[in-house]
Amino acid sequence: MKLENITLEMSLKPFWNPERENCKKICVEMFRQWGPLCRHSDKVSVMLWIGDGSEILEYRGKPEDKFDWGRYLGCINREPTEERLKLDPKCLQLHTKGRLYREDAPDFDYAFLKELIEIIKSVGYKYLKKDILVGATFDPGPEFAKSSFKYERHPEACSASFGGGRNDVVSCSAVLKKDSFAYAAFPAGIQDGTPFGLFFGRQAKAFLDDLDFDFIWFSNGFGFGISPWNYKGALFDGEKYFPEKAIEAKNVMLEFWKLFKEECPDYPVYVRGTNMSAGIDIASDGIPLKEMYKGGYMAIPPVNSPWSALNMDFGLEFAGWMSHIAELPKESFCFRFYTHDPWWVNSPWLERYEREPSDIYLPMAGSRIRQDGKVQTASLINFLTVDNSWGEMPEQVPNEVIPHVMEAFRHAPDEAGPLVWIYPFDEYHEWIMPDNGRIDEVMFGDLFVRDVINRGLALNTVCSVGNYIENKERDQLFLKGRVLISPIPDADSIWEKYLLRHVEQGGGVLLYGPLRHTGKAIRDLLEVDFDKPLGGKMTIELNEDLKSLVENFAPKWNFEHDPVISGGGIEETGGRNVLATACKNGQKRVYATEAKWGKGRIAWLRGSVSMFCMKNPPEKIAEFRNLPKESETFYPERLFTALLDCFAWRTTFHREGERHREPLMTIHRNNNAFYFSGINHSLAVEVELASPFGAPIMAGLEQVLKKGSSFYRFPRTWHHECRIFAVQENESIVSCRENNVRLRGVNWTFRLNGLDNAELKIFPFPGKFPSVLLNPVSPYVNGEYVELEEIEENGWRFFKTTRKISGHIMIYW
Repeated sequence: MKLENITLEMSLKPFWNPERENCKKICVEMFRQWGPLCRHSDKVSVMLWIGDGSEILEYRGKPEDKFDWGRYLGCINREPTEERLKLDPKCLQLHTKGRLYREDAPDFDYAFLKELIEIIKSVGYKYLKKDILVGATFDPGPEFAKSSFKYERHPEACSASFGGGRNDVVSCSAVLKKDSFAYAAFPAGIQDGTPFGLFFGRQAKAFLDDLDFDFIWFSNGFGFGISPWNYKGALFDGEKYFPEKAIEAKNVMLEFWKLFKEECPDYPVYVRGTNMSAGIDIASDGIPLKEMYKGGYMAIPPVNSPWSALNMDFGLEFAGWMSHIAELPKESFCFRFYTHDPWWVNSPWLERYEREPSDIYLPMAGSRIRQDGKVQTASLINFLTVDNSWGEMPEQVPNEVIPHVMEAFRHAPDEAGPLVWIYPFDEYHEWIMPDNGRIDEVMFGDLFVRDVINRGLALNTVCSVGNYIENKERDQLFLKGRVLISPIPDADSIWEKYLLRHVEQGGGVLLYGPLRHTGKAIRDLLEVDFDKPLGGKMTIELNEDLKSLVENFAPKWNFEHDPVISGGGIEETGGRNVLATACKNGQKRVYATEAKWGKGRIAWLRGSVSMFCMKNPPEKIAEFRNLPKESETFYPERLFTALLDCFAWRTTFHREGERHREPLMTIHRNNNAFYFSGINHSLAVEVELASPFGAPIMAGLEQVLKKGSSFYRFPRTWHHECRIFAVQENESIVSCRENNVRLRGVNWTFRLNGLDNAELKIFPFPGKFPSVLLNPVSPYVNGEYVELEEIEENGWRFFKTTRKISGHIMIYW
């Protein structure tokens, strides 16, 4: 894959001694540490976290002017409340009160900043032999530096919130009042009624021009709604949706971007985006991502959020990222990794991640499918940040992080994974409109996928509905053999037509959500009808096959279905082959059903957003600690992963108790191999895996094979190649090791031990023909070879042994 740009994010804290020679030494050290990765990239950028963006807002065009900068720990613009002071009277905790990172932190002026940018570019070019791009940053919130603009001169700009009941975040749709301050772009001051987008765009252009910046970054959801950390907004207040406000909300947001880009047209805008997904942003705030992308306002879609590091909510991080990259504003998208935090005294690589590379391997297993049918992966990577909260740059971090990043890039997806999320990026914008009636499904859909990823669903390929249709019209066998994960398509749409054709041709489709808007074809296929919707506290009944795949630690199979965030009540009845039934007061509704059609199979789960806790603050939907215990309630989103068994993909988690949460997993393809990656919440969980090809045998591990499945006890983080699958009923412990037998013309060898009457299916490098040698003995050119048959089946190409084998074998090509 191609690595287009590496961005090293950096605060000004390392430059506490601002002498030129010292600044040069710091830059040399930065490029030296990250050079082993930067040398593989076409471009290298440095993104400066100067302050909170007020250095742009208050810029007067005078080099001698001083500005406040991010020389603090914690949030510096908030004073502690009385309640907080009772808990922490000495203000020892940073969330109580911010403070200087060192007492001798210097003052900086714009002349120093311009000189620093020149030093970064010249040192970087000398060291890396590449032109260095330097970017500025704007954060709308109260955290990083003191701001007289936000909180004294123009508090009317701060109508948004990061939570906690305070409106102290700049809204991009704000309208400014008159002032007489002499800004660089407004020397006579701001006129009353000036849109913030117009002021900020013109002021940013002056700042970026004068100081020789190359781009700007919008942080923490700026440009994406009123309250970017919140699932509530203009269209949803937590209890009710307001689709009648959708058009106005769209126009307000587009007006900001239009004004900003008219005033600042020459500089690319890179964006952090919100902590949510595209669907949540669209349903809560009416964010017009479709128009924002097509307008060319931003250089990249929002990056992956740091939820995995902050509270292990990888589901929200990954569902959010995939939803944002289903379509693109330009040609590329970015992966961002959280190495250090320059504000809140933590270095995630060393502390939150505990030096485990899960948030490298799992996100970088993600991919999107383009209009031409090819898989695309992240080609830009940002590191937040190269320095820590004290301005130090520990060499340990790049030394440990870079090898994992390079390994993930080497194994990057080059074709669709086994599961593909068909994402209605364009359609979601239509569903929130007043005459459509599906706004609640937009909120439900992404929250539900977030939940099922957190319950172990290995979903890491996304394809927009538009790209799916375009590819299917060009190639009727597009994504053959894959299981398509999709919300309910519009009735009688091309989307619906092609999903059914995929099933008919031998593929699998797994649907989620209410069926009230689906067409007659799907309703008839599933044999579903409708009755009065039910919600609230309910009981679920499972058929025996499904029940055997899901553990329940509660005394009963009770669950809660909240119609507000779960796409309405459960109203489906009937069902061809009913797998799950929801019950309340003697009334029953079908909750999951499946059917065969043509050569394939379709399954459907109604779904409930039960891992979403309304007790949590709106900006913290990812907190698990307030959720009811599994000893008290059943979480039905766990059924979704179990339904993969309908398509011969099995991912079952054998847990010893409710404290042992399911691991997070991805399965992606590279060079005809399958790569299994994941992270364990608990090492006590045993993972059972099976596939249409048999039980996966991963390189470098031992696995128990029995009854067609392989059983693993994974470490905390794993990333393993799999090219061999076994169909074996007998129980045995099988090991798989890479080996070098020093045979001319052979460049890949595996040794397997412990097979017991197994049929093997082998996925070699493309264009290679494997050999299978029984009981191998040096020089490995004599002995008993097993005959192989080349198979092309349902879109997959592999080799199969023509007889069952046992014991010790060698596979090479």
